[in-house]
Amino acid sequence: DQLKPANDLSKTHTTSGEFTSRDEPSARGELSSRSLFALLFELALAEETGLLVIKQDEAVKEIFLVDGDPHFVASNQADELFGQYLTGKGVISNGELSMALAVLPHFDGRLGDALVSLKLLRPMEVLRHLTQQVRQKIIDTFAWREGEFNFYRGRQAVNESAPLGLDAFELMARAALALPEDVLTERAAPLMEAKPIAVRPPPLPPEVFRLGDDPRDIFELLEGEVTLAKMVGQYDEPANRDRVIRLIYLFAETGLMRT
Repeated sequence: DQLKPANDLSKTHTTSGEFTSRDEPSARGELSSRSLFALLFELALAEETGLLVIKQDEAVKEIFLVDGDPHFVASNQADELFGQYLTGKGVISNGELSMALAVLPHFDGRLGDALVSLKLLRPMEVLRHLTQQVRQKIIDTFAWREGEFNFYRGRQAVNESAPLGLDAFELMARAALALPEDVLTERAAPLMEAKPIAVRPPPLPPEVFRLGDDPRDIFELLEGEVTLAKMVGQYDEPANRDRVIRLIYLFAETGLMRT
């Protein structure tokens, strides 16, 4: 389950789609055997800087990491373009987006700069919406059941953007809470009859996920004495049972517990 090593790459710059099959990744693998939770946790723990490319069928997402945290995300999906996101949220109209796209060549392809120049958005509004969109693009990817990943150590985006302040560990936690029900059921099924036990010391404390007291409280319950199914059955509220399953699944994927 370890990342497959490959030749290291010197620090270079790239933009979405410019890397070629001639490039040798630093690591590669299949999402069916190594989830994005486990992969991103390892990269964040090692404070890696580089380009993580994730492919599922024709969909491609590129996540540029700086010291383990997502810095920029590119996608080839039309519905994940920043302009489509803004119009879908009602932030700008289709007509205003057309205006911005018309002057885009004058801003080196930076839609945010074009919107600010046209006084359609303020700089901080652009950053806020961009941060929210990038978060969602990454969170959605955690639900991918199949696909492949390639990691190119040291690569950085050509068009450097303002730091978005995203935290990899918090993103993992939010993604675990947002997994579609069918995906969660499928992934957590092998854990239900297992007797989870906390790894001590853990690779990182449960508080790293920034979900309040819940991760620590649940972590302390993992003593390897009862099955997850029995543990969950002790909670009356469906929402509480669901949250316990999601957090224990997160612990399992990130090495904070074993069975």
